[in-house]
Amino acid sequence: MGQGWQVVNVDRRETLGWWGKLGECLFDGSARSLNRILRVPPPLPSCDNLIFPFKPSALCNEATGRRGALYFPKTAPQSSLLVNLPVEMIWEIYSHMKDFSDIVCLTLTCQPMWNIGRRKIYDWVASFVAFSWAGDRIVCLGDYLLENQISAHEHLLTPEEAVGFNGFDQHDREYNFYNYPFCDVSHLVGTFSAWQLVHGFMLPRRIASLTDWTSYLHSFHCLVDLHYVTPTTQPAVLRNLSRHQYIRESALIAWKQGSGVAHAKNAGIGEIVLSRICFSTNGSVNMVWEGDIHRDVWAGDRLDIVAPDWLERLEGDADAWTDVSDEVLKEVEGIWRSEYEPDGATAN
Repeated sequence: MGQGWQVVNVDRRETLGWWGKLGECLFDGSARSLNRILRVPPPLPSCDNLIFPFKPSALCNEATGRRGALYFPKTAPQSSLLVNLPVEMIWEIYSHMKDFSDIVCLTLTCQPMWNIGRRKIYDWVASFVAFSWAGDRIVCLGDYLLENQISAHEHLLTPEEAVGFNGFDQHDREYNFYNYPFCDVSHLVGTFSAWQLVHGFMLPRRIASLTDWTSYLHSFHCLVDLHYVTPTTQPAVLRNLSRHQYIRESALIAWKQGSGVAHAKNAGIGEIVLSRICFSTNGSVNMVWEGDIHRDVWAGDRLDIVAPDWLERLEGDADAWTDVSDEVLKEVEGIWRSEYEPDGATAN
């Protein structure tokens, strides 16, 4: 069947799930998630600046961007017994709600609930935006990794960690480093946008209890800063903190535009990372490329992705860092040519 691979955070003991054969996941877009998860999170606005407090009769043009005068409605009398409950009991209700759509719908029922529940919405947004593997040890493990060859991955684990990755799970099944029950966090990876909050998570079918979908959208547009989007679209810098090396995304863009390699446009920072962090004691990768990609040089290193102005701030520390953009892109070109132009490709 071929060796399967999973991207693992050694420090957090988390995984992005099984990605299948390397010869497939390297080229099918799976690696794009690494471009998101390795970015240093941007500062998150305060709750009041992202999930606005309800201000009766206040002008809300800035929140909506619409022309003409637009005001929040005046405070209306509340007849529901729910809003008369102690705040602690309402928070208890929220604690049992696992679906984000339900949280938003309850919060939008009335003004008092918005004042309480918007912080629950903010907590969810904060956990989504702030989720990052930046600076952690990352490796893509092959499931043919032989645990009895422990010396093969001494550079990945300390002796104490090697012991900790061996044991039994809650079902008394024995595990070790290559089949450790890592926590699957793949559902947390993606580009957050407040628009997705409205049009993706909150589908009309999920709010059938609301009488007017248009009114719902209007209310949410007034109360949430829909312009907050992360990550930035500027060309970034991929850093290897363990080796003090970096790759400029601007160099990658230039290569894609001028290389003439088939499907080069599909190569991104995520694909570069994946091509350099694979590790297994078995060389089965289901690729034409003949290089030792399964023993690659960055497996287990600490990586992150930062804004390009980091290069401007290097100044006196420039000598401590090495730009390996050209070297790495040469290898990427070899991998891509071997995949899509095998007759004219050579391995490294």
